[in-house]
Order: sequence, then structure tokens, then C-alpha cells
Amino acid sequence: MKKPRIHQRILRELKFLALHPLKSTALSLIKTLKLEQLAQKLHLFEPKVIRYVDGGITSQMFMFAKGYYYAKRRNLPLYLDLSWFDNSGLDLNGNKNRRLLLFEAFPEIRKRYAECVMKPSSFFDFLYTDTAMKRGREKPASISLPPHSVYLYSYEFNMSYILEYIDDFKELFKMQIELTPEEKILAEQIHNTESCALHIRRGDFIGSMHEVCTEEYYLNAIEKMRSMVPDCVFYVFSNDESYVRKLLSNKEGCFVFIENRTEENPTADLWLMQECRHAIISNSGFSLMPAILSYSDDKKVILPDKWNQSPQGKDIARSHQLPGWDIIEC
Repeated sequence: MKKPRIHQRILRELKFLALHPLKSTALSLIKTLKLEQLAQKLHLFEPKVIRYVDGGITSQMFMFAKGYYYAKRRNLPLYLDLSWFDNSGLDLNGNKNRRLLLFEAFPEIRKRYAECVMKPSSFFDFLYTDTAMKRGREKPASISLPPHSVYLYSYEFNMSYILEYIDDFKELFKMQIELTPEEKILAEQIHNTESCALHIRRGDFIGSMHEVCTEEYYLNAIEKMRSMVPDCVFYVFSNDESYVRKLLSNKEGCFVFIENRTEENPTADLWLMQECRHAIISNSGFSLMPAILSYSDDKKVILPDKWNQSPQGKDIARSHQLPGWDIIEC
């Protein structure tokens, strides 16, 4: 039976109080025994930015982007903590359907960072973990953390992480995918029409703090997009195809429903959304990221005025709005 959270916190604090006085002694011993060279070879003494990564494909992209931003600004190497995929891999409903896609989908990231994966350690763990993080917003590292390093755990997203290095990310996030014959036909249609990616996120969002986009939001967004782009063709992406077909059954407009396979084949859907000229996005990184990466002056994008049910939900949504994008009530 799991211990109550308060007990776990007390145990962590007791461990911190017990081990902290030993740190300086242990570090001095390492120096005396001249083990620094060995530690450097193991990348234990090298200052670095370590980015914890979890979630679906676009969560992985946003988390990587934050780590890349910090590493560039601090002129430090970037390492990735990917332990979540072995230990959890669960979506919001507790289903184990999240897998590491950073290296599989993006060959440039695989080329540069496949060898920059941090591994848990035991002895060096308590020696080098920045204990100050226990009292900050970031989670303490479960891996070795040398002095002057940064361990980034939270999902907190700032658009500046992407925009400051947008050219870098357009290169890093170029996808390696093999389209099926049907997807090739679909891509050609997208390229030859005033295509608009309409993303309706349901699935594990239903019943969670992320359930904010109403039917009225999507219907009003469609009307607004049609007023801006009269000959718009809507390519509908969702993880609940039957729901969206019913929602749009009596709606005027041209709709192409993409087969519901987002969970099993997210990279193809992500690429197809990015290829669309315009976008109506949900409160999800899965439609926000393609809109950012394909950002152009004439691209019309509509997003909801609330990103989640937290008190900061509306502020978060506004922070995602780029010049020329429209926000409407959800």
C-alpha cells in the first residue's frame, strides 16, 4: 500500500537533512582520490541543461524546446531525461499509450541528441542533485546533477522558447514519415485547396481540467474562418471521429474527415496539419505546434480563449496568440 503523500514528503526532507552534511565531505574525498577525471568521462562533472521529457509527441516537442532554449542561452550542452517512458507512459486516463517519438519522428534530433540521454545513478545522485530545487518550482533531479547545471521538469510553456530559435526548430522538427498512398492523395488535396486543419481534441481531455472547448467554440470558429476564407476546405482531425461527424453533420461547409488514428500514428496527422494553410486549434499542443511551425503572414489561425480550467487558463491562451491570430470564446 502506498504511503500518504505527506509521509513521502517528510521522508524526503529527512533524507535531505541527513545527507546534506555528507556532500562536502564526499566531494572532498573524490578530489583527494583524484576521481574527477573519471567523473568527467562519465559526464558527471560537466555543467549541463537536463530536460525531463514525458507525454505525447507534441508535449515531447515543447519540453525539448524549453531545454534547447535554456541550453542555447546558457551555452551549455543539452541532455534528456527520458526515464518517464520506462516508468510510466500513461495518458490522462491511465492508459499506457505514450511512447518516445523524439528520436523516431525527428531525424535531426536523433542525430544530435540520441547519445545525450541521462541515466539514473545511485552514488552520484545525492552528491550532485541541486537540493535547492526541492524548494523551487522544478522537481529535484532523479539523476546526477553537477554544479551549475539546470534540471528542467515542469511543462510550463512560453512561446518565446520557440520563436527566439524558430529557424532552429523548423530544422530540428522536420519529420521523417512514410505516407501511405491514401495519405499522399490527402496531402496533394491539402496543398491544392484553401485547406484548414480543424483539430477537435477529446479522448483523455474529457472529464479533466483540459475540457474547456465547447461545441459552440468549434461551430463559431468554423463560421469565422469561412468569413475570412470563403472557399475554405476543413480537414478534420480528432481522436473521436464519430463525435465530430455528428457535430458537423448539419454544418454548412466542405469537410474532409481524417480517419481516427491519432494515437497510433500521430506523426502523419501532425505533418498533415502543418501542411494546411490555415488552422482552427483546440487547447492542445497537438494543433498548436503545427500552427507555430507553419506560421506565415497570410495564415489564418483561430484558438480558444481558455487553455484549461485553472485560474491562469485565459492568460495561457493569450500567451499562445501570435500576431494575426484570432481568439474567440470557448
